[in-house]
Amino acid sequence: MDLQRKTLMLSIAIVVVIAAGIIGFFILGRAAGGKPSIVDCAYQTVITLSTVGSREIHPLTDLWYGKLFIVVLGPVDSVHDIRNRMTS
Repeated sequence: MDLQRKTLMLSIAIVVVIAAGIIGFFILGRAAGGKPSIVDCAYQTVITLSTVGSREIHPLTDLWYGKLFIVVLGPVDSVHDIRNRMTS
C-alpha cells in the first residue's frame, strides 16, 4: 500500500473514531440528564483518546454504560497506533 493510500485510510479512521466519540458522549450526556454541547463532547473525546485525563464535563461514570463507553473508546487509539507500528 502506498503512502498516499495509508494516509487517506488513517485520516478516515481518525475522523470516524472522533465522530463516534462525539456522538457517544452526546448521547451519554443526554442520558445522564445533562445538555452537552458538541464542543463539550469533542473536548471529552480528545481528552479520552489522548489519555490526558481530566474531569468529566458532565458526570458520565455514574452510568454503567458511560463507564463502558469510556473503557471501549480509550484504547481504540492505542490499538490503532500499535497496529500501524507493526505493519510499517
